[in-house]
Amino acid sequence: MLAVVLCGVLISAVLLSCSSDEPRKTSGLAPGRFNADSFLPGSLPGIALQTMSVRKTEEEVERYMGSRAGDYYDYHLVGLVAALYNADSVRLSVEIAQFAGALDAYGFYALTRPDNVELTKLGAEGYMEGHSFYFAVGPYAVTISAISDSAGVTDLVQRLAVSISAEIGMDGVLPDVFAVFPARNRIPVTYRYFPVSFLATPNFDSVLTCRYEVDSAACTLFITGDGSGKKYLAMSIRADSLGDANPAPEDIGFDENYGVIYSETDSAVVLAGLVSGRLVGVIDYVPEKHEALFRAWVAELREE
Repeated sequence: MLAVVLCGVLISAVLLSCSSDEPRKTSGLAPGRFNADSFLPGSLPGIALQTMSVRKTEEEVERYMGSRAGDYYDYHLVGLVAALYNADSVRLSVEIAQFAGALDAYGFYALTRPDNVELTKLGAEGYMEGHSFYFAVGPYAVTISAISDSAGVTDLVQRLAVSISAEIGMDGVLPDVFAVFPARNRIPVTYRYFPVSFLATPNFDSVLTCRYEVDSAACTLFITGDGSGKKYLAMSIRADSLGDANPAPEDIGFDENYGVIYSETDSAVVLAGLVSGRLVGVIDYVPEKHEALFRAWVAELREE
């Protein structure tokens, strides 16, 4: 019922929406000048390049990645280069994936990054897990892994990572769009970016998220531009389909009370609504824990 009520109000805005609200193409490679292969060192002391392969066509990417190619395409892959290095008895694999922009590269990198991991100083953000090193900088996401395990392997992986980072040579700063999130109660290293179908909802695209904890209760804040109201309408339709959608409390601060509260399929409560042309919300919402945090954030967004 909620989506039916909204439909008549929002339909004219949807028809007049600007192209920036349209979902971006996610199948196949994104356009762009590929140069990631230029950052691979030919050799370092004790480390020698053995093979290198460049993947700049969809056929090459899909032959290399198989079913994982879709994840790369979602984040607007331009191309990638894969290489093998040899260091005595240790083999090192390197992948540099080049994306359309820094937010795409960071989003892809963060897709599989553990929360609250200990960061390194390479790139805009990076970490080491086991014998693999991951970092993102500019439009590049880099993965370096030791194929074999032996003494000194961590040092070899780190030396190769430092060399590639130096070759890329870009400023190691996070995409500034994440500054929209409040600092209070934020769980470190939890920024993420979802380019398509957030919450398994078609047309719910280009979403930023961050994790928070209040009194041992964790939640996720999210935000996306929604000047036309199309994303809010899509989310409302999904909420109705799950059978328990209700209007959000009127005093939260949503634009003209365009807000909804419902339970996702995993029983996580979602509260979301429109704030100054943006769709903002909280997942795993526990009112007695998260209401003050969310209200304060909505007020900050409205004052910008």
